Amino acid sequence: LTSGIAALIHAYFIPEHWDMWPGYGWLFLISAAAQMLLALILLADRPLHPLVIWAGIFGNALLIIVWAIARSSGLPFGPMAGEIEPVGWLDASCELAQALTIISLAALSRLRS
Repeated sequence: LTSGIAALIHAYFIPEHWDMWPGYGWLFLISAAAQMLLALILLADRPLHPLVIWAGIFGNALLIIVWAIARSSGLPFGPMAGEIEPVGWLDASCELAQALTIISLAALSRLRS
């Protein structure tokens, strides 16, 4: 559920970021697709392959780091390089969903051991 929520939020922001720069749009498109794929795999695949769990943890952690950089010092690439973006309730909700996804995947990883 949390991965699906993060995917939907990323999908919502694709057009806005695409208009800023296609590179930002691609980042949101790939993020949304990967998070929705993870959600579908988690719903359908039993038992889970460890690679799925670790890819989900790493991918979501990377997105949280990119978000934190964008909100603290600005991204180092693209036409808005160095511009600090404000924190909004929807993007903060996405980060919470991603953090909960990481926690859930870590718990699943522990159950598998």
